[in-house]
Amino acid sequence: MIVMAVVAIGAEKFIRGELEPELHNLKAVMPAGRLNAPNVSSIAAATGINRETVRRKVSHLIKAGLLEREEGGGLRVPASFAVREELRSVIRAQVDALERTVNQLRVIGGLRGA
Repeated sequence: MIVMAVVAIGAEKFIRGELEPELHNLKAVMPAGRLNAPNVSSIAAATGINRETVRRKVSHLIKAGLLEREEGGGLRVPASFAVREELRSVIRAQVDALERTVNQLRVIGGLRGA
């Protein structure tokens, strides 16, 4: 959940604005410099998990190579994350679940747009 929060918070400004056409494809790599780098407090606020618990879990995730700390203290998912074979099925399952949810919302009228 914490890694997903880092991804979601990091991509938040893309959600709120227009993307360049070359970034409309899910296979496109987002430029790291354009992503937000959330800190422990913003992850705790976004997830509802206690800040100290988030801090401990972030430390474990950094040691496991699933998160990196930037110079300013923000967190990000390493570029190598998406190419790790053991994570591909987990990521694919998350994307599939999101796609199903979006399609269901469109059917019931809870989501509009293309």
